[in-house]
This record gives sequence, C-alpha cells and structure tokens, in this order.
Amino acid sequence: MMRNEAYDRFKDRLFQREFAPGQFLSQRELTVTLDMPIASIRDAVRMLEQEALIKVIPQRGIQITDVNVELIRNAFGLRMIIEAAAVRHFIRFGSARIVEHIERETLRILRASEGEITEALLDEALRVDELLHVSLVDSLDNKLVSETHRRNQDKIRLIRLQGRFTAERIGPAMEEHLAIIRAIRSGDADAAVGSLEKHLMTARARGLGLDEGA
Repeated sequence: MMRNEAYDRFKDRLFQREFAPGQFLSQRELTVTLDMPIASIRDAVRMLEQEALIKVIPQRGIQITDVNVELIRNAFGLRMIIEAAAVRHFIRFGSARIVEHIERETLRILRASEGEITEALLDEALRVDELLHVSLVDSLDNKLVSETHRRNQDKIRLIRLQGRFTAERIGPAMEEHLAIIRAIRSGDADAAVGSLEKHLMTARARGLGLDEGA
C-alpha cells in the first residue's frame, strides 16, 4: 500500500539523518521530499504519530519527536524489561545455531575493527548489534512483544541520531555482546542478564551524555 511506502520512506530518511529530532516539517514538504501523494503522506503521518515518532501540532506542522531525558530513560527501561525476559527464555528454548551465527558475526566485526574504520563497517557493526537483541526477543515467539520491541527500537534509533555509533565504541560493544553470548552458551541466565544490563546501561549513559566508558 502507498501509505506503507510513505511510512517506510519517512523512516529511511529519518534514520539516514536527513531529518532531525525536534525538526518541524509540513505535509507539503514531505510530499516533495518523499515523492509521495498527499493522501499517502496523511496516512503515514497518522501511523507515525501512533508510534510516537512524530507529533502533529496545530498551526505549526509535524514535529519529529525530540530526544530528551524522559524518552531515553523510558525507551531503555522498556528495552531492559523485554530483553532480560527474552535472554532467560532464549537460554532454555533458543537455537544453538543462531547463537553460533551471531558469535561468528560478532567476532568478524571485532577483528575488522582493528583495522580501518569505515562508514560501511559502522553500519555493519550496528546491524550485528541489533541482530543479537532482535534474535533474543523473537525467540519469545510473541508477536505483541516483538512489535512492541520493534517500535521501541525505533525510539532507540532516534536517540542514536544524537550520537552516532562511533569507531571507539565498536570494540567495547562487540566485547559486551560476546559476554552475553558466552553466558548464554554456558546456560548461566543470571550472568547473561547481568551482562545484558551492563551493555544496555552503557548505551543509555551514552544517550544521556554521561561518561560510563562509552
């Protein structure tokens, strides 16, 4: 459907940094920028507003959700609740093949980070970072939880627009992932949750602009 195309194009532009948190846009601007008809833009705006990625403000236009302390704390708080439950479930019911694949990909990124850090490597590191978290949540086999997590991940991506995944962060992030993976492979749920929480707390601190080894 064209509204879904408009919705996807908006999110692509947003997460490619063509739009910025807090920025105001008009429906007319979006029809030009996204090259979509006004009816599709209106439908997409309603979808995006339901997901709290934008706000429609009368007489002013469409505002992309601003990143503030409340958003960061709420988004990471929800993420911790969902993913802590997911990692415990994964240890009992998850696929060993998936863990092995994620571990190989993580080690590949870690080795590559010892060389030249390119934009392509940064994007690939972010993909591998998300691979672990999404795999954990999807193992719950609960569409409502997965959809809630997906929408929350969009908030996390919005937060990341304030401070891009950096070259200095690749190595530590992949090491944090390996700690989670090794705990999963050993069947130690408490260690896995502890490593996961440490990883997410570090990411949250970066979002808040705090210095916690990020």
